[in-house]
Amino acid sequence: MISAKVNHAIVGDLPRRCAAVKALSFCFFFFGGASANGEQIGKYGRMLDTFLEELHVEQYWIAGLKVDWKTGIPITPEEKLPNNRSHCSAFVAAVCCRLGIHILQPPEHDLQFLAKAQGVWLQKHGDEWGWFGIPSANDAQALANSGFLIIASYRQPPPGKRGHIAFVRPSTKSDQLIELEGPDIIQAGKINYSLTSLAIGFQSFDQAFKKKEIRYFAHYIAQANWKKISMHKFGD
Repeated sequence: MISAKVNHAIVGDLPRRCAAVKALSFCFFFFGGASANGEQIGKYGRMLDTFLEELHVEQYWIAGLKVDWKTGIPITPEEKLPNNRSHCSAFVAAVCCRLGIHILQPPEHDLQFLAKAQGVWLQKHGDEWGWFGIPSANDAQALANSGFLIIASYRQPPPGKRGHIAFVRPSTKSDQLIELEGPDIIQAGKINYSLTSLAIGFQSFDQAFKKKEIRYFAHYIAQANWKKISMHKFGD
């Protein structure tokens, strides 16, 4: 069972009975079509998956280049960032911005060490903006299949080290496979992946997956933004 506050300003079009998300099972019932073991992907999960796919993250937010954080397009292609710096947090901020969901982003915080700061912000302030924590990778995958926006965040990067952050993609993988390699994700990073496992995406971060140092956070996507996603998908 999960309990969480959901900000009425963010999800004002939800029925009042769902203003506070009180149980994971209720979320599945409300959105319809997702199972706890990820065997099904509901209508909204399919729409979300297509939206994420069509962001073409493997072509934008490229590590080592100075980019516009909202679009991932290089500002000055000839200018290189030190240490091949990547843009996982900028990608997360950009997607949330497009979906009308607030997360820590520029100019509230500089792009440097933003992923670590976003992880801290989600833990301390996320519930004020409609985010709620998910206790397990399997639950995170199931909620993504229902059409919730799900973030995977490196829980506790060592001092002076950068964090990492990504989105869980809807998937039909089994509970057993999720236990073995984590949910499916989309990320910007040293290598950008439109689709990979969490274990691969986070493999260079101090064995974060093996040490169970990944936290999951979910946010409801307002109905007004589903229309935008649908238009993005079908072009109508």
